[in-house]
Amino acid sequence: AEVDEPVQPAQPQQPTPPQVPVEPEPEEETPEERTQIVPPITQEPITEGQPRVTAAAAQQPSPDQPANQRSKQRAAPLIPPPAPDEPTAEEGYAIQYTDEPQRSTLGRWLAGLLLIAVLVGAVVIGFQFLGSPEEEEQPPVAEEPSEEPPAEEEESEEPEEETEDLPAPVPASVERVVPDAPELSNEYESDLPAIVDGNQATAWHTLTFTSPQFGGFASNLALVVELEEKAPISEISIAQNQGSGGAFTVAVSNEPDPTGGVTLTDGSFTGPEYTVDAHNEDGEPIEARYVIINFTELPTLSNTNSPDRPYGLRISEIDVN
Repeated sequence: AEVDEPVQPAQPQQPTPPQVPVEPEPEEETPEERTQIVPPITQEPITEGQPRVTAAAAQQPSPDQPANQRSKQRAAPLIPPPAPDEPTAEEGYAIQYTDEPQRSTLGRWLAGLLLIAVLVGAVVIGFQFLGSPEEEEQPPVAEEPSEEPPAEEEESEEPEEETEDLPAPVPASVERVVPDAPELSNEYESDLPAIVDGNQATAWHTLTFTSPQFGGFASNLALVVELEEKAPISEISIAQNQGSGGAFTVAVSNEPDPTGGVTLTDGSFTGPEYTVDAHNEDGEPIEARYVIINFTELPTLSNTNSPDRPYGLRISEIDVN
């Protein structure tokens, strides 16, 4: 029997650098294709007494192997050991290439324009609900007719203001007018101012007559009171002494003519004082410059020096308000 000789291990040969095949230019890869997982390199454990054989020597064909197997082993490329700074074989590592597309600014512009449009719309809606100050100050058309009555009230108040501005009536002088006999009772002419002196203790009087028609000497006698200036007259009072009856008219006028003016009343003495209301039909005081009291019949005096001549006048005051 043949004894198998021990096979001497082949001397390790220097690995020949693998030939890098020329490959065509790679097409553009996606981020998923660029990620490559490098598997760890496994080494067989080395037992004591076993010579270290590099991975390249291990791949060398044995002389006893068939030629086809040796050609396959030579064709396999050698994988170099990992670099010292790279991760260990057990951990492995991954390389990932990603191309982040540049973000477009169009979306930001659209968001900004949308925000501006929302703000403008909110301002417009707010003005529509709240209204501008100018619109609030303008009165609505429906209320225009209601503003006219106050204007009419102002017009109606103007005469009252003018009335308040007019002076109070103040008697300034008295004149005796006897158309048929101007000299009748001329003896007491100097006492006429006593009629408007504001003192009823003083008085003016006439001669006494045998009949109420001035004894046939005249048909009438008028006392014309002139005011300091034209004024509204609301009341006239005549104060007299010891007379009753008689007949007279009270009038107001802007002329001293006894036959003109506005006649207020026809009166007769029934007491020491006679008062006349001088308001017009509208209830307003009458504006005038003269007060005229025209006597057509003389009252009867209760005390005279001559009992056969009981008719005459004793006027103490004419008050104009």
